[in-house]
Amino acid sequence: MRCLDTSSVAQIEWFDELDSTSSEAFRRAEKGSPGNLWIAARNQSAGRGRFERCWDSRSGNLHASLLLRFAEKVGTESQLSFVSALALFDSIKLLVPRSAALLSFKWPNDLFLDGAKVSGILIESKKIRGQGNIIVIGIGVNCVWRPDNIPYPVTDFLSCGFELSPNLLLEKIASFFQSLFQEWNFGSGFPLIRTRWLEHAFGINQLMRVQSSGRSFFGTFESVKEDGSLLIQSNDGSYQQISAGDVFPELLR
Repeated sequence: MRCLDTSSVAQIEWFDELDSTSSEAFRRAEKGSPGNLWIAARNQSAGRGRFERCWDSRSGNLHASLLLRFAEKVGTESQLSFVSALALFDSIKLLVPRSAALLSFKWPNDLFLDGAKVSGILIESKKIRGQGNIIVIGIGVNCVWRPDNIPYPVTDFLSCGFELSPNLLLEKIASFFQSLFQEWNFGSGFPLIRTRWLEHAFGINQLMRVQSSGRSFFGTFESVKEDGSLLIQSNDGSYQQISAGDVFPELLR
């Protein structure tokens, strides 16, 4: 179940425009790329987020995807969203120290800046015949621009008074991710990753609206379990363990 060489920081390839950096990463995998490769684009014409939602992608923001290749299926791949989030957090903290106190994580894959979404992470996987198991990690960061008509608060670093270069940010993400990936070690190091993530988690002990498996309910965000799933205490006192879904802090309504 081991990934091909990740002992060194991944190579980065920049493009002026792509349909989607994640789609390009999968195309590279199908052509035999060994992986450990970041694909980045200044513009995307068909960027996507979770559940195939459109990710509005304009110049000045960061749009990048990491291609990883594994010999076997990785049962703990969802934990890579936590690894990626920490790599992003550490990079921003290094480049824009003044913003660190305003950063927080929203389960399962968002980064908040001053209570509003500023970044999203998408983990996708596919088994390609003769090419092994492929995982692509897509990261979008609102450096200078944020989309309109979104049903929840969104922001960007520039409007909050912080300058953040997409090129420099990706260089730092690649470096921090390589180190954190080794620490994660296919799940054996996840307890430490989880602890660090929880230190900056948004909404702990607060009321949430959860949408999962076609149902919607309210509950209190208790913690993140050892496997990365969300632990919610429902209004009736029972506990719900959520592996996939959307969480909306009620204070953001």
